Amino acid sequence: MRTAEIATHAPATKDAAACRPDSNEFHELEAKLLEMKRVLREDVESLEREADGAASQAPGSLSHLADRGTDAAEHHLSLERRGAATDVLQEVADALDRLRDGSFGVCEDCGKPISEARLEAIPYTRLCIPCKIEAEQTQGE
Repeated sequence: MRTAEIATHAPATKDAAACRPDSNEFHELEAKLLEMKRVLREDVESLEREADGAASQAPGSLSHLADRGTDAAEHHLSLERRGAATDVLQEVADALDRLRDGSFGVCEDCGKPISEARLEAIPYTRLCIPCKIEAEQTQGE
């Protein structure tokens, strides 16, 4: 991080306890994250069943070379979707842990509160918008 960025991303004076949701918000957030976890788990299981079904199909049962190529491409996409869903599932589980330990809603990079709008859009996020932008720019370099 450059010196100018350090000054703008210094840890906030607010501590994590000040960012904790109240009891009602906690239960709403927990319910939302648990529902996301349930849906993602179902998606991963469905993708695994698809992959198992495609793998069990006998290689000689395809009648045309183009069909084999299509099946291979579909299998590749299925693996990518399953990997992405598994990653998000882990992020949701981690967000539930943060919610329970009181660190939910606090940016892991700068320590400032993450905006409610960002948490509403991506409830499992770890970073505030400025830190996420910076991370993406750094990753792209």
